[in-house]
Amino acid sequence: MRFKEPLKNLKKYMNSPAGFILKSSTLICSFFLFFSPFAYCNGTDDLVELFDTGGINWSKGIVEARGTSEPFSKMPSNEKIENESIKLAKQDALNNLFETVKEVRIDSESKVGQLIMKNSLLHSKVEEMIGAAQIVKQKYLSDGTVEIVLQMSLYGGFTQLFLPSGIRQIEPVKQIGSKSSFSANVPSEAVFTGLLVDARGIKINPAMVIRIMDETGEKVYGPAFASREFAVQHGMCGYVHDAFDYDLKAPRIAHNPLTVKALNVGSRKYSDIVISNADAAKIRKISNNLAFLKKCRVILLVDGFEEEWN
Repeated sequence: MRFKEPLKNLKKYMNSPAGFILKSSTLICSFFLFFSPFAYCNGTDDLVELFDTGGINWSKGIVEARGTSEPFSKMPSNEKIENESIKLAKQDALNNLFETVKEVRIDSESKVGQLIMKNSLLHSKVEEMIGAAQIVKQKYLSDGTVEIVLQMSLYGGFTQLFLPSGIRQIEPVKQIGSKSSFSANVPSEAVFTGLLVDARGIKINPAMVIRIMDETGEKVYGPAFASREFAVQHGMCGYVHDAFDYDLKAPRIAHNPLTVKALNVGSRKYSDIVISNADAAKIRKISNNLAFLKKCRVILLVDGFEEEWN
């Protein structure tokens, strides 16, 4: 048993002036730990959206939630107290994880919570996935409280559930003309290896399904361009909110990405991004560029969450 001190002595101590200071300090530390931008889904350059119940790391494609038990001094007996505390903390974390997952945006118009309310089968599958979430942190506080952090991936089976049917398996893009004629007429640097969209300064809501369009509304990237295989494994795009030459250092967009500036969002749809006609033309100019779109080699550079946009 981890906690060997008699319960009555601990309770007496916690009611003393020293115990009051300890409890106050624990509450203050817990508050800052819980509400810190780095309390969930740590990562220097990660885009993390926080809620009362947990956090969504859009950069890594994970959802995390924390759960706690009651301090063991409030338990009816000290038998098997540690196991009971772990059980209660995990259940609390599962409840919080479920509420956080409901906040995941599918696209500009819908969230997971809205869809599972209308579909009992989806609801059951999501509950099953949450039940299989991994414990990534387990901690014991000084008063006997157990704290557990659960983590679940947005990729794989979860993405498969919510991707629209329009995202299908796409066959490799066929090159028009011979390889030699292609290399003779088009410089190698014109074939881009990925797309970095600088959307800083624009109100963007990260989502599982994004759309990029030109100024006329014609699609440049979206469900019809992405292969389901890659979208399920890696998401339709990556998110980052740090500008440290990420286009040169991100394997997702490789060594020669095209960097474009987002102009706006489409008709208050904050996951639909507008780029210039000129930038759109650069992507469409060479059929080989469609290969990186198929493989979801797209990254959005966005501002961090200073305020919640709902």
